[in-house]
Amino acid sequence: MSQNDKVDITLNEFDDNGNAVDTHSMEISTAQASDVIDHAAQAIIIRRAGGNIDAVLDELEEALTVSGVL
Repeated sequence: MSQNDKVDITLNEFDDNGNAVDTHSMEISTAQASDVIDHAAQAIIIRRAGGNIDAVLDELEEALTVSGVL
């Protein structure tokens, strides 16, 4: 895969109570998808070990923002 490869993702849209109210699709690069998945997996590993996930959540938020998801 090249750096320019894209992946189509479907996202839920949530109301203020966290209920899914709609969905929409968008494309992000495979590199961006990989970055998001990497940070999400890291957060789960740290949480399972009883650690503090604040720093990795900041990195996950940045990855989601850069990719245009947030």
